[in-house]
Amino acid sequence: MKEMILVTKTKDNSMAIILTLSLATLVGCMNMGLFNVALPALMVYFNTDVTTIQWISSGFTLAAGVITPVVGFMGDKFSYKKTLITVSFLTLSFLFERFFGFVTDLTL
Repeated sequence: MKEMILVTKTKDNSMAIILTLSLATLVGCMNMGLFNVALPALMVYFNTDVTTIQWISSGFTLAAGVITPVVGFMGDKFSYKKTLITVSFLTLSFLFERFFGFVTDLTL
């Protein structure tokens, strides 16, 4: 008897996955670096001292540490693709709001 071997042809998205993960890692690393560079400017803008700005830095790090397992849970529950698309959409909408100021008109 002959055994039939089914071969399914799938699209190879490995390069797109690697590029997406590399970009996400780069943005995550740059996030803290850029925040630390901005600390002196924040001190001038808010007219405050170093200890207050250190609390802001600690809060930023704490928020980043809390959101990481939440996004992991969402990825497990809803799929990582949907989570990445949702987070990307929210990030782009915040950027559009910051630079163009019309997203609030669209969301109301």
